[in-house]
Amino acid sequence: MTTPAVAIQAQGAMGAGIAARLTTHGATVMTSLDGRSAADAAAASQPALSAGFARMVPSMYGKACRRAGEMHEMADFAREDPGAAAIRGGTAALYARLARPGAAREIAALRAFLGGGMPSRT
Repeated sequence: MTTPAVAIQAQGAMGAGIAARLTTHGATVMTSLDGRSAADAAAASQPALSAGFARMVPSMYGKACRRAGEMHEMADFAREDPGAAAIRGGTAALYARLARPGAAREIAALRAFLGGGMPSRT
């Protein structure tokens, strides 16, 4: 039987996991769109999501190398569910791209989509 403290901790971990995956999927969409009009449209139609992305996406850059490895491990763990493994594998690929030294252009696209003014990649 799960104790209340464990249940609360599990709920917190679930929420953090959902937020992290939502952020990476949002970043994937952002890097596939061109132009400021797409960002304006997204901000107008989903202001809460846009605000969350503006707050959370910049933190992805410095964690990309570690997260790529984590997502590869999660994809391997989920290999019996091809869809779940593919999602995690795709997320690992996004993080791997952001971790490369040549990722400046993709990171610049994310910054432009989110309105600039974000901290630089460390």
